[in-house]
Amino acid sequence: MASLNNADAPKWVAIIGAGVTGLLIAQGLLKNGFQVTVYERDPSLEFRDNRPVSFMIHWGFETLSELLPADLWADIHTTFCNPASRDAKESEGIKFYNGHSGDLLFQAPPTVIKRVTRQKLRKHAAKGVDIRWSVTFDDLKVQDDGVKITFKDGSETTADFVIGADGPRSKVRQLLLGEEKSQLTKSDFVCGYTSAVLGQEKAETILKAHPVWAMVYHSMGVLAIGAEDAVNPDDISTWIFNITRIWRGESPRQEGPDAVKTMKDITETFSEPFKSIVQGLPEDTPAFVRSLYYWRPVQWPNFDGKITIAGDAAHPMLPFRGQGLNNALDDAVKIVRALVEVSTGKAELKEAIDKYDADVVERGARAVDIAVNEGKLVQDMDRLTEMVVAKKGVGKP
Repeated sequence: MASLNNADAPKWVAIIGAGVTGLLIAQGLLKNGFQVTVYERDPSLEFRDNRPVSFMIHWGFETLSELLPADLWADIHTTFCNPASRDAKESEGIKFYNGHSGDLLFQAPPTVIKRVTRQKLRKHAAKGVDIRWSVTFDDLKVQDDGVKITFKDGSETTADFVIGADGPRSKVRQLLLGEEKSQLTKSDFVCGYTSAVLGQEKAETILKAHPVWAMVYHSMGVLAIGAEDAVNPDDISTWIFNITRIWRGESPRQEGPDAVKTMKDITETFSEPFKSIVQGLPEDTPAFVRSLYYWRPVQWPNFDGKITIAGDAAHPMLPFRGQGLNNALDDAVKIVRALVEVSTGKAELKEAIDKYDADVVERGARAVDIAVNEGKLVQDMDRLTEMVVAKKGVGKP
């Protein structure tokens, strides 16, 4: 734990948003002696549990050991989708298949790859954190004694330092930059996602394609499949698998049977064994179809280093190459390091936060640009080898 010996440094940090990024920042700050409160509009951790969301962690994995206290780091394997990856130092490189023929297109270089569910990682990272639920953030005002935070219910509080980790449609980002500059860009891609128990035969097929995450490319878009929850680790017929389908086009927001039907229709021309994985989904499978958005970061004002943003609030990106959470982890560990440097007298607040912000903008813009460019190539079967993921895999660019 750092020694907080700079009397002028922030001691109480308010984090807007109890997503993965906000909670991991909170853990890193608590580990270093800061007082932290997280404010979240949802009523509980379980509020969004019906949404099948999982993340791939690769180059950002080791940062978790710096952010989490020893006991939570020791149990991080409890958040993994596939228990077989618990002790693996290096995973088999992700395999990319041809959706027209079923053949292997290419394989990424071996690297550390873990896949975690959003629900499990959030619950893990929330342990011991002061979270104020059902509180909707509304406004910020910088004052001599700190940053006054106002909520929709009219309540107020004042913190020494504020971090906006409130997701892609960040209200903090909007207040810092204005509505026009902070506006998301709608891509020409749609994403359908679901999770389901698929039975022994299909479970074997998916795990054979890749034990963590397999990608299937087709002129009608991308199919990604992998284990989401090993309900009974010794019986794969009980496992829940995530199925994500991304394609270029337009679609209204859909849920439930309508979303399942759309995912089936858009996968009709895929080859086996991948086609039947989607076509066999029961109509009552929880499923969602959403348009995909991104925001290319530009420098935001930090009011002499008193306010910043992180994670999807700072660089929401398209999901190609699975870089979103890894960049969020990089944000988390770097904002913690910056505040520790200030609190130990090694840097001035504005200097440290200016440096952090500049890194997030430069790194985030690069990741957003790469993801947008990958999207331009992803449905062109003749140009797939031009993709960064084909040349370098999922590693840090």
